[in-house]
Amino acid sequence: MHTSSAETLVPGCPSTVHDEVVALASRVWGAGADDVVTSQPGALLVHGVPLDGGTSCWLTWTFTAAGAGLTRVRLSHDEAAVGDGAPEPDLDAVLGMLLTGLMPSQAASDRTREETS
Repeated sequence: MHTSSAETLVPGCPSTVHDEVVALASRVWGAGADDVVTSQPGALLVHGVPLDGGTSCWLTWTFTAAGAGLTRVRLSHDEAAVGDGAPEPDLDAVLGMLLTGLMPSQAASDRTREETS
C-alpha cells in the first residue's frame, strides 16, 4: 500500500466543503453513493475509487474548521497496487479543483455585497 497526502485551506464551513467534495468526486472519478466507504458530514469522507473494474485506491478527506469561514482540508490517497515507477497522484491539483469549485459561491457573495454598497 502506498499513501500520499496534501492539505490546504479553503473558504466555507466544513459541511459546505464536504458537499463540494462529494460533487467533485462524482465529476472527476465518477464516484457515487455506492463508492462511499464512510461519511461523517463536515468531518470525514472516504471514497473507494473504482479503476479498471475494481477498487484499488481510496481517497480520504478530513475537514476541520480553521477560523471564520475557513476549512482545513486534508486529502490522503491510498493505492493498493502501485507499479514500479508509477507517477505520484497530483493531490495539489485535486485540492486546486476543490478550491475552484468553492470560489464561485464566494465571488457571488462578494459581487452582491459590492452591488448593495
